[in-house]
This record gives sequence, structure tokens and C-alpha cells, in this order.
Amino acid sequence: MDNNYLLQKRYLMIQRSGLVFVFLAVALAFAYPFFFSEERISGELVRLRPSQQPIAPLQTFTLGCDLSTLMFNNPIGVAITSSGTLYITDTFNQIVRKITASGRESTLAGYPEVSGYQDGTGLNARFYNPAGIAVDSAGNIYISEANQLIRKITPAGVVTTLVGSFGVQGYLDGPGNIAQFHNPLGLAVDASNNVYVADLKNHRIRKIDSSGVVSTVAGSGVIGQNDGIGTSAEF
Repeated sequence: MDNNYLLQKRYLMIQRSGLVFVFLAVALAFAYPFFFSEERISGELVRLRPSQQPIAPLQTFTLGCDLSTLMFNNPIGVAITSSGTLYITDTFNQIVRKITASGRESTLAGYPEVSGYQDGTGLNARFYNPAGIAVDSAGNIYISEANQLIRKITPAGVVTTLVGSFGVQGYLDGPGNIAQFHNPLGLAVDASNNVYVADLKNHRIRKIDSSGVVSTVAGSGVIGQNDGIGTSAEF
């Protein structure tokens, strides 16, 4: 299995050191959390299927639990470090979770089931529907969220706002809180630690450089499918 990754149907399976983690690749299609049951395919590869019975919302958060009983509430983003640490945006629980290569689960940042906007460390931070996630070479985590912001989390769980104007749905390039997004979602980080953002409702790909300045890489802002260079392309 190339790079220990397997994508099959609606499930994303990540196999590393004998541990298998699974999340719905289309989590937004589901309005409630799921328990998972095992189905062994072959050897060490295990597929985990969602059960048919929803879990009551107040039962969806667990801390440091055994992976066999781990529950999420619409997880959307998944990122993995070179050391095998897994980070997940547990979107409707309003938290970012961490699973070590040895299988230990914890909350990195955010307070369970409490949405909002607040920078801080660990449980003192607040998110509003964290979604996209990416990790840079230093182990910093980047999160897109419905506050129209891109947040940064250090490996120690310290949350700051990287770019974006809080609560403003717009389109504007520039530094820090001057920049504006409209439903930022997918994130990626390159070898130089530039962060790329799929700015969903603006139909553009944005770039955040190492100094925190946002620019537009591609997309005209018009819905379409035309290929082209830079802002002549359409998404």
C-alpha cells in the first residue's frame, strides 16, 4: 500500500505501525456522529464501518480513550506528521484532536461542544466549525474555520490567528487581519511552509507566505472549469 494510505469509497484509512485510523471522507454528508465496527479485509488492513445508530450529542466527546470506542462528531480534516502523529478537526465538537503513533488520543485545542472565537492554549481556545487542516515541517498545525479565519496551532497547543478578518465573508488579499476569505476549506503546506487555501465561495486558491501575507494564486472568482494561468483559471 503506497505511503501507507488507502482511499476506498467513503472511507479514508491510514495504516501506520499496525494502527489503523479511519474517518469519513465525506463527513459533511452526515449530521450525527458514528460508532465504528471492524471488518477485516486482509492481513493488518481493517476497514471500520459506521454503525446505523446515531449517538446522542452529549455523548460524542471522549478524552484519552481506547481507539475501539473513540467517537467523533463530523470529523472533516485529517493530517499526519512524519512521526506518525495524526491530527483531526472534529468539526461539530469544535475541537482539534491528536492521536499519537502509539494510539493515545487527546484534545490538542478547543473546548468540546463550545463554539466561538478565542486564541489561547489548549482548552482555552475556541473554534467555530474547524474544517481544513495541514501540518508544516516544524509540526505547526493550520486550521480553516467558519469564522472566515486561518488559525495556527503549535505542537504545544497554543492557538493564534494567522490571517483573516473575523466573521467577514469577503475577498481581499493582504497581510494578517486585512485579508478576507469566504468559506476557506482545504489547506496544504509546501516545502517552504507556505500555506495554500481553497477559498470555497470565492472560487480561488489563496497563498499565505511565511510573513503572513495573503495573495491569490489562481482563480478568477467566477464559477467555471476553464484551465489557464493564475487568475484566468476558473473553479
